Amino acid sequence: MISWPFHRRRDCAAPRARSHLLGIGSVFAAAALVAAGCGADSAAPAAKPVLRIGIPDAPLTFDPAKNAQGPPILMTALTHASITDQKTDGTIGPALATSWKYVGEGNRQFEFTLRENARFSDGEPVNAAAVKKWLEYFPTAKGPAASTLRIQSVETTGDRTVRFTLAAPDPDVALKLSQQANWGFVSSPKAVSDPEYVKKSFGAGPYTVDPASSTSGSTYTLVPNKYYFDQSAIKFSKVIFRVVKSSSSMLQSIKAGELDVASGDPETAPQAAAGGLDVVQAPADWIGLAIGDRLGDQVKPLADVRVRQALNYAVDRAAVCKGLFGDYAAPTSAVTTANGWDEKARNEYPYNPDRARSLLSEAGYPGGFTLSAQAIGWRGQYGTPTVQAIAKYLSDVGVKMTIDPQKTSGEWIQNTPKYPVSQVFARYYTMVEFYDLALKPRSIFNPHQYNDPAIDDLYQRGLAATPAEAGTIWKEMTARMTEQAYFIPACQNSVVWFVSKKVGGVAISPSRENPWPTEWFPK
Repeated sequence: MISWPFHRRRDCAAPRARSHLLGIGSVFAAAALVAAGCGADSAAPAAKPVLRIGIPDAPLTFDPAKNAQGPPILMTALTHASITDQKTDGTIGPALATSWKYVGEGNRQFEFTLRENARFSDGEPVNAAAVKKWLEYFPTAKGPAASTLRIQSVETTGDRTVRFTLAAPDPDVALKLSQQANWGFVSSPKAVSDPEYVKKSFGAGPYTVDPASSTSGSTYTLVPNKYYFDQSAIKFSKVIFRVVKSSSSMLQSIKAGELDVASGDPETAPQAAAGGLDVVQAPADWIGLAIGDRLGDQVKPLADVRVRQALNYAVDRAAVCKGLFGDYAAPTSAVTTANGWDEKARNEYPYNPDRARSLLSEAGYPGGFTLSAQAIGWRGQYGTPTVQAIAKYLSDVGVKMTIDPQKTSGEWIQNTPKYPVSQVFARYYTMVEFYDLALKPRSIFNPHQYNDPAIDDLYQRGLAATPAEAGTIWKEMTARMTEQAYFIPACQNSVVWFVSKKVGGVAISPSRENPWPTEWFPK
């Protein structure tokens, strides 16, 4: 709970005597101010409150190059200033960088200029050399976002300008240097090779981790970074993150005043609203299954597009979404991306079990087949239930799916190649980001290295296209993915956060699933 100090009047100031002849008048003026309640300490600023945030999962590490995303990234956004800043409407503004641009044509070279007054929490300056070292280190850490930006070489121009050349065109560099993709969370050069890195943070954000007051996997305390370039933006005396895995416990904690902002979910959202909390929500995620074994290496039937289409026809998406998420989800047959979504693809596979059985028979599997799947926790509780709901409908057409126990984020990433099918939940990635995560060979959701020449051709054309041209190309990619049924999407989900009446500025949107706490303020 935020505790609010008693506020004295702060507009009290005794007039200065202009000469010794006005001394008596000044005494009377000072006496009048004291009588009005303005004592000697009245000019002291009021203490800043403490902010308590509830998240369902702990960060894997404090190293952004190795960390996953999801709610724990809110902590990284406080300890590490990003190179660019992603705003609620999805536009990109300045942060560590004050300006940026592509150099030449083809989206192959990118350059940005750093602000002059930024420093890491260890006191070192954020200069071009430090950023160069970070960008070169990031892919070597082999974290989940390592392949999302393919930098070929980095050079510096003076103390503040960084220019890098990409191995392939990329129209989304400014976004990937924001809070959205971890690349932009620059860390101090000393921290890159520090063996204590997992216990501390060395970013240039408004706060830094206090290891003495933190317990890994449970509670993390952040204190102000005395070197932060904008001290006026530090609104809280400290920020405490609590890991609360149960959605019901999360709701009870914020209702009891133990938390001020909490990651919520659709199931408890009605109770939160009835209890006087602000429910901040936006359709910013989608959930379903990814068919990783598109070559049929483990499960031969999955190599046949008719089989993959049959699996899609078998699922009653409307029932799944309503049963799991109530009014906080909408069914979809197509993958949702930030710039490739096409409403026409939403109902590509209406619920039709007879059509599913017919396609399975055409492909030579009238009796169905068996496969295994892996589930992951989705904002605390929706992982296994989502896979179970889909599995129920697949069993109705003869496809038996065994489900391994729900994994943590880290375990899920490591185990994905072992399964022909894996649960997927994702924010509205740009199509370039989604290709890197799910379509490129050896990506997380394409571990068997399936290659679709038509997808690759569209992707390459889109990389170097103008924004207007790229929009059409990305929709063509959505159509191709949907037709080939590489995924079994189920629902477009709302991301939900619960906010007490004492905190303002908490905002999300379809373009931005995370409410960056650097924007929050005490009310």
